[in-house]
Amino acid sequence: MNKYLKNLYNQLYFLDEEERQKIVDDITKKINKQLADGKSEKEALKKIGSIDKIVEKACHDRGLDMEYCLRETLLDKDINNVSKIIANFIREILKVIQKVKLGFSLESFLEVIIKIIVLIFLFVVIKLPFIALEGLSILINRFIFYPFNNTFDLVVNIIISFVYIFICVILTLKVFGTYKPKLKKIVSEKEVEKIDKEYNWLELIIRIVIYIIILIPLVLLTVICFIILIETSYLVSRGIDLIGIPILLAGLFGLLCSLTGTIKDSLNHKKRSYLFPTCFSIGVFIVGVIVTVYDLNRFIYPLGLESSSIGLKEEEKTITLSDFNSRIKVNNGNYEVLLDNNLSDNQVRVVVSYYDDYIDVNYYERKDNEFNYLVFDQKLDKDINYLKVTENIINDLKNGYIFNYSNVLKIKVKVYANERLKHNLES
Repeated sequence: MNKYLKNLYNQLYFLDEEERQKIVDDITKKINKQLADGKSEKEALKKIGSIDKIVEKACHDRGLDMEYCLRETLLDKDINNVSKIIANFIREILKVIQKVKLGFSLESFLEVIIKIIVLIFLFVVIKLPFIALEGLSILINRFIFYPFNNTFDLVVNIIISFVYIFICVILTLKVFGTYKPKLKKIVSEKEVEKIDKEYNWLELIIRIVIYIIILIPLVLLTVICFIILIETSYLVSRGIDLIGIPILLAGLFGLLCSLTGTIKDSLNHKKRSYLFPTCFSIGVFIVGVIVTVYDLNRFIYPLGLESSSIGLKEEEKTITLSDFNSRIKVNNGNYEVLLDNNLSDNQVRVVVSYYDDYIDVNYYERKDNEFNYLVFDQKLDKDINYLKVTENIINDLKNGYIFNYSNVLKIKVKVYANERLKHNLES
């Protein structure tokens, strides 16, 4: 019965303390009368009715909006409390406000303003860990997924942006989802509620900080870990001998889930032990690290790409230079000048080698100061066949090779010229 009365008192948050206590006392008398008639406590409470019905009646008797009265979130209550305090302050300054009948109550207007301010603040604070996550993903992609880091950056940024927008939408619906403006009535001072003294504002601030700074990034990290776990498991199923990586990621995924659950239950004051799954996940993670180190030691790490499944393409072409006083320039690559006296003074034969799965080569002449340059550059609009590239990398891993694929973006040029032009090109 005490729990029932306490919940009733809390649900009547939209009334002042005097009115709340009066209703609770009336209900207490009715319950005691039922008990005196020989009924059990359960039967007495059933006879009185649910708390929601009592709240609805109190709300209806005062002409207040029903959804407004039945809101249960602490954030809604606190915002409403603050809006009413500000309303009281304004009423003290402008006495006539209580006598003016407006379309909506002052509390409703202030409540909307406060919610908008709180939302803007939360959107900015929530964005901070996402900015850090974007920076971390760019750093990771640059070292792990190069030369595909631009594509991976785009995919990760799309996912992060989607998650951020989703969280903002959910937060907005949470704040405004139960909101319904109350029609204005002349509000008495007794109906202006004071801040609930039993509520701990410090706890609210700590919970918000933990959610934004720790819990949300932790959940995102768990999701990313799960996605990579699925991808590496697929690679192992294709015959790549790196079984330690999925084991490592499975342990890390379990550890992140346990940590997330522990923090979430702590915030909700739930006593649930994650000791066994945490210890088990740590054990799986350690086994995964050991097996991964053993697996990686069996791979070969060549400097070049000669043994790779990726094909090297060569193009040969004879070019007539517009200026004898020319130079060679290769962007992101190197060149070698070789002798061929069968060529005329202004002719060169070039052999361009590149990995056409990744780039196309564009060569043209360009004036720069006193020299004329023959420039070799990669086309920026190359459409990469990622399915073919992925298949090539999988074949390399199945054959036991781990390459530095940054070399696939480099161009190698051999320039053949007669002795006179060769001397100019080399000088």
